Amino acid sequence: TTLNSTLSKHLQKLNAIRRAVPALQMGQYTTNGNYVSGNMAYIRRYTGNYNGKNVDSLACVAVTDGATFKNIPQRQVYRRCFGRCQDRYQRYSERRLGR
Repeated sequence: TTLNSTLSKHLQKLNAIRRAVPALQMGQYTTNGNYVSGNMAYIRRYTGNYNGKNVDSLACVAVTDGATFKNIPQRQVYRRCFGRCQDRYQRYSERRLGR
């Protein structure tokens, strides 16, 4: 069926991440060069009340592998990765973020 297709499964995963990250639901977008460079990349940040808790949620989103994120506040980091992303990309991203 259609809901079992590869594309449908991928969209279900993306929607699950969006539901779990407040910044992706309600955050303000920025492509400001002080924080992000590269095509098809942006940052979303939300600070406020979410499910009865005060949160400071930030999401760095890159559609291609040509993005660089900088001046990101130090915090606990959760990584989500899809498609062909592997550990070497995560290590590369961590170096770029200075982690």
